[in-house]
Amino acid sequence: MIKYLKLIAIILSITTAALFSGCSLFQEGGNILTYYTATPTPNGEPTPNIIPEITPPPTEYFRAPAIDVPINSLNSILEEKVPKTSSQAILVTVYNNIQRLYCVEAMELGWKVVYGPFDCNIGRNGLGKLKEGDGKSPEGVFELGSAFGYGGAPAGSLWPWRESTDNDYWIEDSNSKYYNQYVSIDTVSKDWKASVKLRIPYYRRAIEVKYNTENKKGLGSAIFLQIWENENTNTGGCTAMNKDTIETVIKWLRPEAKPVLVQYKYIEPLPEGFCYIKDFAPEAKYDIRFAGEDNILGRIPSEYKKAVGISTIKMTKAIDNATMLLKDQDLRLLIYDAYRPQTTINTIVDWLNDDSDDDMKQRYYPDVKKDEMLDMYFEKKSPYSRGSAVDVGIIDKDGKELDMGTIYQFIDEKSAYDYRGLTDLQRNNRELLRDIMIQSGLKPNDTLWWSFYLADETFPNTYFDFYVQ
Repeated sequence: MIKYLKLIAIILSITTAALFSGCSLFQEGGNILTYYTATPTPNGEPTPNIIPEITPPPTEYFRAPAIDVPINSLNSILEEKVPKTSSQAILVTVYNNIQRLYCVEAMELGWKVVYGPFDCNIGRNGLGKLKEGDGKSPEGVFELGSAFGYGGAPAGSLWPWRESTDNDYWIEDSNSKYYNQYVSIDTVSKDWKASVKLRIPYYRRAIEVKYNTENKKGLGSAIFLQIWENENTNTGGCTAMNKDTIETVIKWLRPEAKPVLVQYKYIEPLPEGFCYIKDFAPEAKYDIRFAGEDNILGRIPSEYKKAVGISTIKMTKAIDNATMLLKDQDLRLLIYDAYRPQTTINTIVDWLNDDSDDDMKQRYYPDVKKDEMLDMYFEKKSPYSRGSAVDVGIIDKDGKELDMGTIYQFIDEKSAYDYRGLTDLQRNNRELLRDIMIQSGLKPNDTLWWSFYLADETFPNTYFDFYVQ
């Protein structure tokens, strides 16, 4: 009886700790999720104390509302996006290009971290997969398929397991009738040119992510949770981690919990030193081209969630000065783009290397080859992702753009500031824009009439990667 009473006391003390002593999941973002327990495991990560008395039944999960949590927090995403029938989620977060993986469970007190954080790597170009080969991992909530690999399933795991053989492949050729499917080459007739061999070290322990389940041509294939090459190497679209981490995940998954993968970029207030341009330069107007499809890519980069202008406070004050100088002439500054996430810049660089993606050629670069644009017109590392560059034009009191000789983002020698084929009106308009921006403390890009840089940057050596939202 004494032993039983001691056991009850231990359970009550742990329950009280869970109620009143959770710590922050992200130091940067406040109280988003709370840790459940912290008992060491063989791989050095937290593991839960098993308390069956407070674990919800497998088909009904009460989720307490998040208290004092920002509306865009990850806790809200878990509450709103994860099916109510699921009580386990593999949460993968991206914050300033730092990737973390958490095993979280829905319990009576809300979502709790059971294992983690673990280091992980996502696609080399971040989240927001749009097509095959874009180097991005999918963003959102996804069901999980079976685990697979070789050498037998991890000891004690309950999740479905498929033992891979030398004849097992995942098909990446979108022209194949087996696109985005597992096949064994000794049971089907080969009709593909691109595939992934499944019995290799990266997939000794892996889990299928149910992405593009309708196998739509070109949308993307072979998305897995897998073993990484190393901690510094990103993937082509999968989410990778070390062998101990994925074994922990596989052993933690329970079929009755209907677990899902949740991958999102962590949303929080702008980094210190940044601001929304409208808050400091209220007279500026906007036509954020990457927030729509009328841009050089012909699509919206996944990092642009809203048509807003963001920049460093110092840059924004210069923009405000330019708007006031133009206002004196009954004109307004039109902002096409300002802060640009590094992942978007990576996307542009990949697009420059993809000769097959030429949908916007006639509109934006009819006489220039894509392989000629890098370095002359675009940079792999630029002040845009440092919050120190802006693309601008001028509009009159009726909202009509002044004639600058070319449209914005027209890649050609005609967009150079001193192009000789301009009319007097076009030349005067470029001179006006240039003079106003220089007076405001910015330096011009002579190659592109719309592009200006902050002479004395706030973050000269830092490249940011948060969303435009």
